[in-house]
Amino acid sequence: NMRHHVLTGLLVFVSLIALTGAAQAALAIRDYDAKVNDRFYDDPTDRAFVGEAYDWSGVGRDSGGKWVTMISPSYFLTSDHAAASGLIDFYPGNDDSVAPLTYLVDSTTQVGSTDLRVGKLLTPVDPSIAVYPILMHTAMSEYVGKEMFVYGSPERVGKNLVDSISSVTLGGRTTSSVWYDYDVPGSAIPGEARLQPGDSGGPSFIARGGTLSVVGIHWFTTVGDTDPILSGDSFVPAYVPTIQGLMGKLLGAGKRALTGESVFMTHFTNIAGSAKRHVAFAAPCPGKII
Repeated sequence: NMRHHVLTGLLVFVSLIALTGAAQAALAIRDYDAKVNDRFYDDPTDRAFVGEAYDWSGVGRDSGGKWVTMISPSYFLTSDHAAASGLIDFYPGNDDSVAPLTYLVDSTTQVGSTDLRVGKLLTPVDPSIAVYPILMHTAMSEYVGKEMFVYGSPERVGKNLVDSISSVTLGGRTTSSVWYDYDVPGSAIPGEARLQPGDSGGPSFIARGGTLSVVGIHWFTTVGDTDPILSGDSFVPAYVPTIQGLMGKLLGAGKRALTGESVFMTHFTNIAGSAKRHVAFAAPCPGKII
């Protein structure tokens, strides 16, 4: 894969900047169109949201705009350098004119020395709020070339392709990371997205089996005149065992875990070669119908 090899070679030369800063910018999307890319676009006569088929309700924000992504009814992922805290707002649908469901963060902890943090809400979310599985493949190469939905500020959704996965050290944190580039005009996928300040901690998903599965949590982007412009997420599947262990620690000794509070993972293998096959799987938490 020439695109993959070229991108890997660039990693030595680019400068990186964590996606923090006083000024928050909107997720950059090539040929941005509000009716296509804005989750909360409110004109039903021409709404054509790119993510209409999927449930985005498990992505929430605190009062400062920092992100959480639910991976069980009580537990969420956020970034370490821009960790969410305090009250978190979730919208069960794609309409922000209704009152959000609000929950208080109980505690968070860093995942090793990475830019990921696992957090726990004081109370589990309502069943109307989605919890997302983490997509697991046997080989790292199975992620490369897959199309992702990239969720960013203010509440925009774009797309990109996984170009490479490699370890990155930045700001004292070392994390297995998903890289995706912003191609020159003419070679981009429709609605291609790149990260901006304010997107830190937001999620990237791959759609599988009719649902969204978490792959990345936004971490960094390149600065300066790099070609292509690169964005990067913490690669969540690499840390599932550690995340599971931290969920138990956040629960606390002597407390009884709620049913459905383990991480739900999806792993699909088609043994029929190129022939099309259908996949069915259980819901990520009790009472949830997908």
